[in-house]
Amino acid sequence: MTYVVGWSPFHRDAGAVELACQLAKSAGERLHVMSVLPSGWGGLGKRHEARSEEEGERAVEEARSYLDAAGVEGDVISCTAKSVPQALLDAAEETSARMIVLGSGTEAGIGRIAVSSKANRLLHSSPVPVAVAPRGHRADDAKVSRVTCAFRNEEASHTTLEAAARYSDITNTPLRLVTFGVEPRRMYPAEVSGGDTMVLEEWRRQSCKALDDAIAALDRDDVTRELVVGRSWDDVLHEVDWDPGEILIVGSSSSIKIAQVFLGSSATKIVRCSPVPVIVMP
Repeated sequence: MTYVVGWSPFHRDAGAVELACQLAKSAGERLHVMSVLPSGWGGLGKRHEARSEEEGERAVEEARSYLDAAGVEGDVISCTAKSVPQALLDAAEETSARMIVLGSGTEAGIGRIAVSSKANRLLHSSPVPVAVAPRGHRADDAKVSRVTCAFRNEEASHTTLEAAARYSDITNTPLRLVTFGVEPRRMYPAEVSGGDTMVLEEWRRQSCKALDDAIAALDRDDVTRELVVGRSWDDVLHEVDWDPGEILIVGSSSSIKIAQVFLGSSATKIVRCSPVPVIVMP
């Protein structure tokens, strides 16, 4: 099976290819790396066409060097297309790809995820999972070490958990369930003493029970769970201990019933704040 990889010819961040090699080595997949130049980029003259070809050739050589160094099988191509996201979606369909792998936008800090406009379209329309690497992600020849599933007690999250469990089986790694929570702003008038605390404690109790029930239903002995609460999504995601090589799996919005990725507000915040690569499941 194949993973389609979007490899930008315009910047030097190798996060997408590094992550793709890490995932491919862990799951025994091959890669189809694409460096897509928008048609019409650089003008219409022959000189600009030649420059476009040079950019594509350089990108192919760089990507190939990463695959060879990692010992990962796959092909690397450059092409032009009116729409970069559509070119990746078409390639995923043609190759029956299991996943699309992307890097972060150039505005991201090192170790952070920024969703570019092209990635945003894929995160809202792809029929297959989309993996996003933090900027500057380095696999250092390592495989996936653990799979963490962002979990909350709703139908869509249980579907995501099933996918995460399958992926941990494929990669032969332990599975962790984490429920992330952000402390709510004051919900009650000041005279209702302890109202917010009672609501938060009840949410904690229900969330812990849901985590325990989900683990019991999996019937496996390598699953752990955590409940993490903070004042902001960034605080929460960075309070968790992450292993080198860890992957976070997030589900799409439960309000969208068609079989494609569509990020809800919480999932979007988790993706943008995650310090580790994220796989978003349809």
